[in-house]
Amino acid sequence: MKRIQYITLALAVLLLSAGAARAELTPAQMSAQADSIIDRMNGVLTFFEEELDIARKQRGPVKINCLNNGYTELEVVIRSAWERRDSLAAAVQRNDAVLSNREFTILSYLCKRSDQLKGVAVECIEEDAGVVDAVDPGLVEEFGAGDDEPPALSVTYTIVFRNAAGQEKRMLITFPL
Repeated sequence: MKRIQYITLALAVLLLSAGAARAELTPAQMSAQADSIIDRMNGVLTFFEEELDIARKQRGPVKINCLNNGYTELEVVIRSAWERRDSLAAAVQRNDAVLSNREFTILSYLCKRSDQLKGVAVECIEEDAGVVDAVDPGLVEEFGAGDDEPPALSVTYTIVFRNAAGQEKRMLITFPL
């Protein structure tokens, strides 16, 4: 659940920060870049396919499950990207700059999401060699510090992974109350 909240927060930051760069592009330029964005996302899909083949040969169930989850989500993201690209092309044809900007913004977010999925997959591949060292449940306040609304309470588990080299990585999993 925490991952979804981070993704939502990241989306907001990306959309706000990406707006300035997109304002400089014309709808025709956005349409031209759409195909390269989808090509990049297809490259991530190829990465997943290759890593899944390796994981299946190694018979690593954790790796296979992690990569399968990412692969499935990535397929949905790419399907959405194709739809957005088609909507962008239609908006450019109608000379609708506002809709073009909206579709390109969403397409850019989908590309960022595919990059995030690849990052998660790389972490999954690296962490598979490690062991779970500790699980620490705790009660925390989530988002909302400084806001007018009271923060939402949730239970957060910190999972500590330690690989063969002794490097430590922490993963937070949060469940709302």
